[in-house]
Amino acid sequence: MGCKEGYYPFSEKETNCYTIEDVAQNHLNWYFEESLLVFNPCDSSCKTCSGPLDYNCLSCDVTQEGNPFYLYDRKCLTQCPQKTFISTDENGNKMCQDCYKNCKTCDQSGNADDMKCSSCPENNIIYGQNCYEISNSDYK
Repeated sequence: MGCKEGYYPFSEKETNCYTIEDVAQNHLNWYFEESLLVFNPCDSSCKTCSGPLDYNCLSCDVTQEGNPFYLYDRKCLTQCPQKTFISTDENGNKMCQDCYKNCKTCDQSGNADDMKCSSCPENNIIYGQNCYEISNSDYK
């Protein structure tokens, strides 16, 4: 049995047919595999995705313990890496954003418009919540 135009099965063995819009709204953790014309599951850490791998995530689910995953570089992580801070996107999804390049670490409550460095790399000083490089010539 085939699906009528604009409808696709969840897998090649599935007999029920769905639209891409229906799956996007009602069946998170699935994506449309264009080359096979079927829906396939996302990686278990992804809430929504563009493919089956753990680096195809568009938004993240929660861990089995109920803790949030954080989206960073299209992967869902249990904690944000160094030089990043926790943020949320316009849909309320948790994500990690990079600190300004001159910060060693930044304020977890900061955001891209109001970044606050909490520590600086070596040979830098913090001034006004930002890091500035110092050189030996500054002390002569």
